[in-house]
Amino acid sequence: MAKLDQHQFQMILDSYSVGKIVSILKLDDVLVNDGREISLSRCLVETHQGTYIIVFAPNDDLHSLWWKSSSSDFAATLSQALKLKNAKMLLTNQDGVTVHKFDLRISVFAL
Repeated sequence: MAKLDQHQFQMILDSYSVGKIVSILKLDDVLVNDGREISLSRCLVETHQGTYIIVFAPNDDLHSLWWKSSSSDFAATLSQALKLKNAKMLLTNQDGVTVHKFDLRISVFAL
């Protein structure tokens, strides 16, 4: 599975304007079971503005899950797989174009 370094995590978080990284904790991978099993990598990231979980997969499975559902259904599916109760999936500015250059599909949740 692909790995991201702290600089890449910071670039992702900069897309959401959530501050500079204080610490990162890699968590065990989880599976999303939506007709097929999709393995998700996840990291808990603390910044000066809050705590976030960054979820990503190194293939198009997660991307296809996103395209076939609404953003609220997609967030609910990931929240259920991650066992998140009150987390909010962050979205980048709709006026801007954010391209993550790591060949990964990435979602960020505020905890």
